[in-house]
Amino acid sequence: MKETTIRKRHNLEFNKAAIAKTKQAGNVFAVARDLGLHVSRLHSWVNKELAATNKGMTLDEVISEKQEIQRPKRDLSRLKEENEILKKATAYFAQVHLR
Repeated sequence: MKETTIRKRHNLEFNKAAIAKTKQAGNVFAVARDLGLHVSRLHSWVNKELAATNKGMTLDEVISEKQEIQRPKRDLSRLKEENEILKKATAYFAQVHLR
């Protein structure tokens, strides 16, 4: 059987420190190994920081912007689910009332 691994969640300060260490060392592989990260995750963080810099923003601003976009999507999803529940309840009570 394949063992399942739990993905660690790292805070923003850890990400920033890892990015700074990578820039200083210039070697993503060595830094990833030292920090116990997968190389692709560290590459992803470095690329996100680079993209933010190219936009003239900080990593904090990009993350904040992303969260602002995700919040309405989550709310919409929740409201759709609530709407479906209400439709089912309405149909159920309509059937009970007709009996």
